[in-house]
Amino acid sequence: MVAGVTTPKEYLTEFAMRVFNSADEEDLAGQATKNTAITYSDASVYIDILSQFGELDEDVSDCPLQP
Repeated sequence: MVAGVTTPKEYLTEFAMRVFNSADEEDLAGQATKNTAITYSDASVYIDILSQFGELDEDVSDCPLQP
């Protein structure tokens, strides 16, 4: 587990946002590639999985990839 993260939902939230932020940084830097699109897609899947835990946390609900 990640330091300070105590539940599976928190872990997945942190992971999903790291994946999204990675793609977003590449995109905003003008360095988007096919892999950037795949990373965005992966992040959307992780965010969709988060919805199985109930209501999305505020940091995820502001993400443009939310379901």
